[in-house]
Amino acid sequence: MMQLTAASGGGSVTAAISTAERTASGEVMPVEIIALEGEFDLSNVRHLEHAIEHGIDAGACDFIADLSEVDFLDGRSVHVLLDGWKRAARRNGRFVLVSPSARIWRVLVLIGVSRTFATFASRQEALAYVASGHP
Repeated sequence: MMQLTAASGGGSVTAAISTAERTASGEVMPVEIIALEGEFDLSNVRHLEHAIEHGIDAGACDFIADLSEVDFLDGRSVHVLLDGWKRAARRNGRFVLVSPSARIWRVLVLIGVSRTFATFASRQEALAYVASGHP
């Protein structure tokens, strides 16, 4: 498992490629798991962008963004998540969210992107979803 960690301002990003999941045909399926913690705004959103790039460079099509420890996301940070979703979709992959707090979920609803992302209560549920090949 490769890992990338960055911290700046009020937030930190840890990104790791998981190869534990396999497709039905037995192929190794690299999945980028991005764990965010703290507050994300214009001052530190580049770490999230870098984590997504890390996954693309490693060959991941599927991305799991764990938002369970996020206290704040500004509009730019939501835009980066949405861009990650678009990039995954272009690779026939998925970009899903894990455990956004009620406050973060409200931001996604107000901005109008809450229906874009599949959302799960745990990383295990998200991994099972991407491994199943759901569109």
